Amino acid sequence: MVPKIELSPAHKKLNKSKKKKVDDGTETLTIVYKAIMSLYADNPLYRALFLFAVHGRRWNEIRTLDWKDIDFNKNRYTITLDRNKIDESQTYMLSKDIFDALIDIHDDMHGLVFKSPKTGKELSTPKRQLHKIREKTGIEKLTMHYFRNILVSAMGEVGVANTVLSASLGHTNLNTVHQFYLTANHTKASEVANSTIAQITQKKEHKS
Repeated sequence: MVPKIELSPAHKKLNKSKKKKVDDGTETLTIVYKAIMSLYADNPLYRALFLFAVHGRRWNEIRTLDWKDIDFNKNRYTITLDRNKIDESQTYMLSKDIFDALIDIHDDMHGLVFKSPKTGKELSTPKRQLHKIREKTGIEKLTMHYFRNILVSAMGEVGVANTVLSASLGHTNLNTVHQFYLTANHTKASEVANSTIAQITQKKEHKS
């Protein structure tokens, strides 16, 4: 049985004050996903970038991702310890949609994955592209971090355990789940996340 996360009253109050509400996670996830696949059908770089965000990656993890940290043979990628918040390298499974987008990027596959199309240097926050997604979806409060709120809400609505959610996001809270998250299986958790996202978006698509 997956252990339940119990937050202290102080953490519950802090989390509530910082939380950005998502009214219908599964519907919102589907809307955002479809917008990305539509807007960037012919632009695999931005398609991959925003799909990584849909799958819970932080903006800093995305913009610093290096080709050498992607293993296409094993369908895995690693966020190295110097590029995340917990100083521990985390390996996740590549979803098929991200895999396909990455393969289509016209690049020598050396250095950073997400380089500026104009300068070839590290991307800054993709404000213009985010604006396009906001316009298409009508989600005005969408930010790179809000993708994580959407994912958590959607997976929570379909019953994914909090502990798996946290591991799939690469998140840890040493004051509440110190023992569990020291050995959190990010790779396995990302498999659950990938599968859940696919089930949610495909189910909604069939109904529409």
